[in-house]
Amino acid sequence: MGALLVVGCVRAPVQPVLPVEPPVLWVDAFAAEGGDGGVEAALKTVPLLREAARVHVRSGLYAGPFVFPAGTTLEGHGEAVLFLEGAGTVITANAPLELKHLSIQGGAVGVLATAPLSLAQVKFSGHRVAALQVFDAGVEARALEVASRLDTVGVDAINASVTVSGVKLDGPLSFGVRSADSTVRLSKVTSVGPSSVVQVQRGSLEVEGLDASGGMRTAISLSSARGVLSNLDVTGFEYAVLGVKSTVDVRHAKLRGARFCGASFLGSKPTFDDVFIERAGSGGGVQLLDSDSEVKTLTVSNSLSSGLLVRQGKARIGSLVVRDLRGEPGPDGALFSGDGLQVRDAQVELTSLEADTIDGAGVYASNVAKVVAGRIDVRSSGFGAAVVERKSMLFAETITSRASRGPSIAVPEDGLIDVKSLSAQGGDVSVWADCASGSFVTVGAVDEGTVLPRLTCLGRSKSK
Repeated sequence: MGALLVVGCVRAPVQPVLPVEPPVLWVDAFAAEGGDGGVEAALKTVPLLREAARVHVRSGLYAGPFVFPAGTTLEGHGEAVLFLEGAGTVITANAPLELKHLSIQGGAVGVLATAPLSLAQVKFSGHRVAALQVFDAGVEARALEVASRLDTVGVDAINASVTVSGVKLDGPLSFGVRSADSTVRLSKVTSVGPSSVVQVQRGSLEVEGLDASGGMRTAISLSSARGVLSNLDVTGFEYAVLGVKSTVDVRHAKLRGARFCGASFLGSKPTFDDVFIERAGSGGGVQLLDSDSEVKTLTVSNSLSSGLLVRQGKARIGSLVVRDLRGEPGPDGALFSGDGLQVRDAQVELTSLEADTIDGAGVYASNVAKVVAGRIDVRSSGFGAAVVERKSMLFAETITSRASRGPSIAVPEDGLIDVKSLSAQGGDVSVWADCASGSFVTVGAVDEGTVLPRLTCLGRSKSK
């Protein structure tokens, strides 16, 4: 028999494939011709690259347009300005790109990103359409500045993910940030001049820290979107916050001087917590229209019309504080509105209302409204602590009215008030009701200074 000899082969060890570092190139607009891109022999213009590189650009003006290979980093030193005369896009990012410490000027668009883009300390100015457009891509940015022409957009995003930390928006932009079908996260935003700061259609929005003033339309608007808005300081605008068919949390916000309304929501699910509104216009502090709302803490002062309007839908209100509300003159010159809480064709659960110096009523309920309240405390009002009419109902644990210029509580037309404890002093009468229209009032305990009138539709109930 023959013998079979098996000889084993020893394999050579596999050497790891190390990533190839991209070459480093230096560019200097004031360099001599013929440089090789080294530190001491910089190129005079930004080169047309065939592969990724780390490009360092010294102070100077560099004419575009520019397109870079995937993985390129462009970093400015001093005042490096990339610009484009006329229309077109200054930088097109159709492959992953990183831009640092640069100024981008001119063109219709500053940067068009259709691939992942990273930005740090980039200044945009003078664009005809938009500073940054993002389509079907993701952008992460920090320390941006946008100063552009009239009716342009700062950041325009469609089907994108945009995260920006630290951005200054300056000048008459139409929109600081505009997005559709996108995820937008903004922090440390300063806006002076843009007509609208942020507009989101569908998608989601997170804002952490916004200081905005000087706008003509809406500071933040959301449509069919989700939003978390916190640490807002907004002055001016027509609306500070506007939401349509959206779920929005507004936290720790100061909204001042809205020409029409501080915040308004239609068909939405808003939540308010630690929100302060001052000097709101004829739309009042907050409007909740056909919405399912939660108000944890809200303060409205020195405003017109109403502190909080709930029309259709429902609302759960924790603490509502209203001061210095002025009504508006009607055709006959008499003031109307100026109510702390106005409820129309809606259901409201109210824990506490404090109102002081208002032209209307603390609570005004009309058009088949229902309000279940804990404590209502109203001082110096035009129409008392509560007015309920037109098949509406108010059930309250305690009502306190001081220095009303009319009845302390009133039911002028086919309404119902049921209060367990009433303290009414300083009004012309504690209770007034139009019994002939079907109105009815039930009062439990009264304090020593409260005198109840004799009304056929005034009943007494046992207080707890």
